[in-house]
Amino acid sequence: MKKITVLGLVLLFVVAGSLSVLAEVVSDNIVVKVNVLEYVEVLVPEVIELDVIVNEDTSASAEFSLLSNCPVTVEVESDGFGEALLNQYISYSIEGYGYSLNPGFSEQGHPFTEPTNYTGNFIVNWKGEAGFEEADWYEVEAGSYSDTITYTISY
Repeated sequence: MKKITVLGLVLLFVVAGSLSVLAEVVSDNIVVKVNVLEYVEVLVPEVIELDVIVNEDTSASAEFSLLSNCPVTVEVESDGFGEALLNQYISYSIEGYGYSLNPGFSEQGHPFTEPTNYTGNFIVNWKGEAGFEEADWYEVEAGSYSDTITYTISY
């Protein structure tokens, strides 16, 4: 009887072993693909105000920022003030860039070839001491004047 039990167990192990050999193993891969889309954010002030008087230089500034995860091109254009004399004595500059422009300009296509995270100041300068003489004041009537600066970001 022991022989039959041992023989039965051996047969059971052989059958169980052969069943596991018949089982198939399947393996494959899953590719996860992430697409990061272009993102551009521009924060600019709505208004910059500057009070000017004769024979005194003054300026006003406001923070602005340009954030992008892709190359961008910036175009900037100024309508200028209705009073041409004001356009001569006001200039605009951007902190960190070594040039300034008078109102009525058109700056075509300044490329940022890499993603950027710029935060700085847009500065409005009044050059009253540098030449706007008391004799010129009668030509510019007291009041408020405005210039519109339009920027276009393309990417």
